[in-house]
Amino acid sequence: MGGKQSSGGSRTPYIAPNTGSSAQSLKVVHAICEGEIQGFVTKDPLQSVYFDNTPVQSRSGEFNFHGVTGLFTTGAADQTYLPGFEQVDNVTNVGVEVKKSLNITRTVSNDNLTSLRVTVGVSKNSKTDKKTGDVKPTTTQVVVDLVKNTVFSSQVVTFTEKSSGNFMTDVVFDKVPASPFNIRVSRITDDSNSDLVVNNTYFFSYVEIIGTKLNHANTALAAWSIDTDQFGSSMPTITYDILGKLIQVPSNYDPVNGTYNSPVWDGSFKVAWSNNPMWVLYDILTTSRYSSIASRIQASDIDKWTLYAIGKWCDDLVDDGFGGKERRAVCNVYASEERAAYDLISDLCSIVTGYQIWNGAQFSVVVDKNDPPVAQYTNTNVENGQFTYSGVGVKAIHTAVYVQYIDRNNNSEPTQELVQDDEAVRKYGFIAKNVTAFGCDSRGQAIRFAKWLLETERRQQLSVSFTVGREGLRHLPHDIIQVADSDYAGTPLGGRVTSVKGNKIRVPSLRLEEVPSKPKT
Repeated sequence: MGGKQSSGGSRTPYIAPNTGSSAQSLKVVHAICEGEIQGFVTKDPLQSVYFDNTPVQSRSGEFNFHGVTGLFTTGAADQTYLPGFEQVDNVTNVGVEVKKSLNITRTVSNDNLTSLRVTVGVSKNSKTDKKTGDVKPTTTQVVVDLVKNTVFSSQVVTFTEKSSGNFMTDVVFDKVPASPFNIRVSRITDDSNSDLVVNNTYFFSYVEIIGTKLNHANTALAAWSIDTDQFGSSMPTITYDILGKLIQVPSNYDPVNGTYNSPVWDGSFKVAWSNNPMWVLYDILTTSRYSSIASRIQASDIDKWTLYAIGKWCDDLVDDGFGGKERRAVCNVYASEERAAYDLISDLCSIVTGYQIWNGAQFSVVVDKNDPPVAQYTNTNVENGQFTYSGVGVKAIHTAVYVQYIDRNNNSEPTQELVQDDEAVRKYGFIAKNVTAFGCDSRGQAIRFAKWLLETERRQQLSVSFTVGREGLRHLPHDIIQVADSDYAGTPLGGRVTSVKGNKIRVPSLRLEEVPSKPKT
């Protein structure tokens, strides 16, 4: 038995490459600071600018991104406009599918327009051959009309490229009719009625463009033109490493080195960059352009002499905890949100473990530090000779602190540090508190702040209250005083002098309960 055999072949379908790639250019302007800044940390600004935490230019001069152009202003009052950005764009998202049976219309009512940019697109734009399975590009057309009673201007867009997703293109109209008018996007190609053809069309957005040269006085700007193909569909996060706003500082102060050119300050100021917390606070209190409280008080209402003394204390070099030295307290903060003045001032004072007060004549600040007491009270100069004591619960005494700060050595990312009092943990257990060190970008400063909190709670577990007469008017909030309570000590500690005769003085005896002595055996 035998026979003739034949063999057949198989063919792999051809899939055309994706040649449709949306190569759009991103233009964006960032307002970096309200007011003039010192500038970037590095001499070349692009070395101090980061796209998604990667520097645009390395310190060796090599670029990590292509197609990037940046322009910068420092925020001077007389700065010029940014060349290439002589327009104001207002983007309106649409994101609606366009069908041949349903065109999409939007109304423009801006009277100041000089031009218009419309973004349309197609999805995949591919056609599959039913017999062979080959996937190739197809041709799809839409038309964009500007309509003012009749068609004022019209542009046809033809898509001939295949893509893996949405392919977008811009249609620019340099001349526009008087507002109001309509933007109408229509599909010319028949709608697909088969899974073999994928070419849905969309009206993605339009941009109202006003051509004008704005210098944005008193605002530091960064303007970018970026090729978006290297970032996919998302815009990069752009961050800046800058020496920030120029503020008023004492005329004898070198803010870069934290030193003073003369031991005596004459009370005058100069303009410079500084991250000293007290002069950042002074700027908030005196610049009415962005601070509402500055419009309510005068410079004469601020106790600048106390701020100066605290500012010098902030500049003292202390151990950073890691074998080096650093200033006791600095303020590196980017205030980008509107806040209540009281809350912001409280946060600025917290950097120096201080409190804001009104001393009866001026705004001032007191710091929780080791100062001598200003008065002493005994049973004889308080009402009824009574001191009342109260304590805190054991569970209210924190023995550990999770302190959050911005780490300048890690792309200024939020970082958390645990600081605990081992002796207190053994005594009370592990009771943690979460805090944020405002304006802090140093690990050493964050740890010192946490230790101050722990030490404060360890030492201040007992409070005493009492009533005094008019002599209490001499005190300011947070004054340090001494209490000599004979009842608490169990022995006479003092009293008022009622009479003097020769070399003898008379002090009324203090009535203390006598503790009977044990009989001798």
